[in-house]
Amino acid sequence: MRSASRVLTLTTLALIVGCGPRIEVRTMASPQAGFTGLHGFRVLPGPARRDGQPAAAPDGPMNTSSIANRELRAQITKSFIERGYEESVGAADFAVAFYASTREKLDVTDWDYGYPFFPRWGQTTQQWVTTYQEGTINIDVLRANDRALIWRGEGHTRLTDDSKANLERLENAARAIVAKFPQS
Repeated sequence: MRSASRVLTLTTLALIVGCGPRIEVRTMASPQAGFTGLHGFRVLPGPARRDGQPAAAPDGPMNTSSIANRELRAQITKSFIERGYEESVGAADFAVAFYASTREKLDVTDWDYGYPFFPRWGQTTQQWVTTYQEGTINIDVLRANDRALIWRGEGHTRLTDDSKANLERLENAARAIVAKFPQS
């Protein structure tokens, strides 16, 4: 009886975790990238825009003084350390750059009740159009000596109106991206 209760609890927990916001992750590695000699890393400071415009909105994830930027940087650092790499400011083997943004997405979903379309019956397909914010994070890994791009990870997640929940979703996306990086 106790074992059945434990299985039910674990199944329920797995369903709750599995029903969280979906994170789409894609990665690509350079064919010439050698990951075996990589041990130490450093996260690069935020980039400057080439057009001279401000880097981002005051609370945006690319503004280096924003909470979102600091939390993303900390999560990326923590994720690489958990994968067996060491944070090293001076003699790093590779550098990590990240970019984060939000943009509005359009989702069009068709709802078909399974009937063939016969206009005389008045049956039609319903179409729902919704818009939502999508958060995107790109993480680039560069060789430290020549700054050649050797790996890129990209993640997308749906955002809400809740800034705290969005920060958590962006952190989860960063964690999911780094989890695809080869382990040392």
